[in-house]
Amino acid sequence: YKPIVEFIDAQFEAYLQEELKIRRVLHTYHDSRIHACLYFIAPTGHSLKSLDLVTMKKLDSKAHLPFAVIGSTEELKIGNKMMKARQYPWGTVQVENEAHCDFVKLREMLIRVNMEDLREQTHSRHYELYRRCKLEEMGFKDTDPDSKPFSLQETYEAKRNEFLGELQKKEEEMRQMFVQRVKEKEAELKEAEKEVKCGLVC
Repeated sequence: YKPIVEFIDAQFEAYLQEELKIRRVLHTYHDSRIHACLYFIAPTGHSLKSLDLVTMKKLDSKAHLPFAVIGSTEELKIGNKMMKARQYPWGTVQVENEAHCDFVKLREMLIRVNMEDLREQTHSRHYELYRRCKLEEMGFKDTDPDSKPFSLQETYEAKRNEFLGELQKKEEEMRQMFVQRVKEKEAELKEAEKEVKCGLVC
């Protein structure tokens, strides 16, 4: 499951990096985040493998996982037509037949009806969870040390002010050091000037 999770996280990371830029152009950004993940399980007829369970559990917080779909890559002759279907000892399951499986409903739901809802849910649920974790790693939290909630904007401003304060302090230290060196150099020049004058007079 790791390559799948890493790929989904990489798409979230790319969007986050675009969002954190000083000059953001999200309206023209090609959003490559994953809005739905179709997880195909081998038709063994037995229970799910532990790998399938672990993978689906890991993917649940990363993307939408539609449930219960029968699919097939095989084409069987049913009547006079070749149709996508799966042959079982007890009969034939037609992929395009709504009485047999949910594939047609799923396709309708994903592509025609709920695509925008899936995008919105990806942004507000899965991406926000990823974003919150990443920002917490960077030192931004939704609560202060006393566990009082405050906004991310306030946290950002506080961190920014703290950084600017440190920057001003360093600038002042460098300015003082520069002034000190100038004074030392002036003193050296005056001393050298006195020696030159003394040499000319003497």
